[in-house]
Amino acid sequence: MLKSTALAFAIFLLPVASYAPERGLSAAGLFRICGAPEPTWIGVCYGYALAVAEMFDTAGTRFCIVDVEPEKVVEAIRKTLYGQTDLHFMPAYRAIVSALDDHFPCRVD
Repeated sequence: MLKSTALAFAIFLLPVASYAPERGLSAAGLFRICGAPEPTWIGVCYGYALAVAEMFDTAGTRFCIVDVEPEKVVEAIRKTLYGQTDLHFMPAYRAIVSALDDHFPCRVD
């Protein structure tokens, strides 16, 4: 009896144990943060974007945002995500990389 109960419990938990959702901020959550009118949230959005940029561009040659105003970086993220509901399910860091690649690529002349 104990073995069959344990087996039934293990089978019951199998789908739960095998499902591991991605953790972290979604692009939809990022869009809400970056779309907030309060300066504090603009700072949070910009800080998150800077952290992602530093993580993905340690050499500083992929994104050129050093002399860009914070509001312009936030606006680029908003433009990338606005109306693109299919992108809202991706992790926020991927949305930021996409926005920075599109709006602030470093050009080699």
